[in-house]
Amino acid sequence: MRKQLKKVLPIIGTVVLMLSMSIMTHAVEKKQISLPADMKWTTKYSVSRTGQYSYVRARCHSVYPESGSDNYSRMRCRVVNSSGTVISESTYIILTEGASITQIGLKEGYLNLSTVYFQFSGNTVYPAQAIVSYYG
Repeated sequence: MRKQLKKVLPIIGTVVLMLSMSIMTHAVEKKQISLPADMKWTTKYSVSRTGQYSYVRARCHSVYPESGSDNYSRMRCRVVNSSGTVISESTYIILTEGASITQIGLKEGYLNLSTVYFQFSGNTVYPAQAIVSYYG
């Protein structure tokens, strides 16, 4: 029994390591971004994906103004392709500061894309900073 266990444990460890590395290559953890004034969209932030799922995910860890009192708690997010066409099922999603990861469904016809792009926007006319994560 111990001999079998000694043979199996390194294999299990290797598989777990490979899976965790695979997940890490398809995620951006806690990136600080600038949200432009007037609710304009940011530049595109790319992330690769396997195409196994019909959704991507995003999270707002924090959002705060560039100056003044911090009464911000939400921001907008959308998913586009390389040409800027919105490929998320909704035009945009509201991300709430500190909330758990939000799944964002992709439109039919775009599920096989190996790279998608996230764009973010503030919720007011004033510029802001945010810390976000996004996953392919």
